[in-house]
Amino acid sequence: MKLLNSLSDINVSRILRLIWRQKSISRIEIASNLGLDKSTVTKIVNSLDKIGIITEVSQGVSGPQGGRRPVYLEINQNFGCIGGIEINPEKFICCLINLHGFVLYRYQEMVNPELYSKLGLEGYFKRAYEIIKTEAEKQKIKMIGVGLGIPALVDSDRGIIKYSIPLLVTEPLFFAKDVSEFVDVPITIENDARCCCFGEVMVSSNPHVNNMLFLLTEYRVLQPEAHSQKNLAIGIGLIVNGQIIKGPESVAGEFRSMLWEDGFSSQFFSGEGN
Repeated sequence: MKLLNSLSDINVSRILRLIWRQKSISRIEIASNLGLDKSTVTKIVNSLDKIGIITEVSQGVSGPQGGRRPVYLEINQNFGCIGGIEINPEKFICCLINLHGFVLYRYQEMVNPELYSKLGLEGYFKRAYEIIKTEAEKQKIKMIGVGLGIPALVDSDRGIIKYSIPLLVTEPLFFAKDVSEFVDVPITIENDARCCCFGEVMVSSNPHVNNMLFLLTEYRVLQPEAHSQKNLAIGIGLIVNGQIIKGPESVAGEFRSMLWEDGFSSQFFSGEGN
């Protein structure tokens, strides 16, 4: 999994994100918004335009002193699509979205506990991935990446699922590496509550979402046991000063009751009674 290590990589990411959020923006406005040299912006934009991920859409009006009219840029929605997969103990949801964020396809299916015990998380992920891959081929759209959101402790930088009670993951899985045998696009894995934070940051009408606590509450009918209050689960995502917080070992936002004890089967309750 490639990480954004160099300044050039980071600037490419910042420019793409700004163009995506602003929908239509000029090179001059990009430089002003991000505090970058115009030459740096021009070099990166030209590279992105060459590979086709951005496109020129219109020309603006010259300034009061005349000069060249600004050219506005936007993300090319036809460049490719992104696959999204969510897996929890009861169902999996998979979808395709284009680069403007419009949903092209969505499918969901209940998880069969007996089948899950045989296939495991990787098996169900493979099923969901094959569904969206087939649909992308059917729509003749190139899938350029896939994201997986799950109720788990995740090291997203290394693609490792460290632990998940609801998904029966009791030891670290080098998931990104394991599924690379059949996934031929970049994959990002993240905790489900943190995924909600990413969604709020990216699609919010307010471009300055600086501080937020996202509370994800679920009642899982099947686990740990049917129709039990022990099935209540809570996940927390944090945004502080505009940054999504992961914390040491990616544990920021992990929650369990102060009354929890070793051996309890949920975040709140013991294994006895309802």
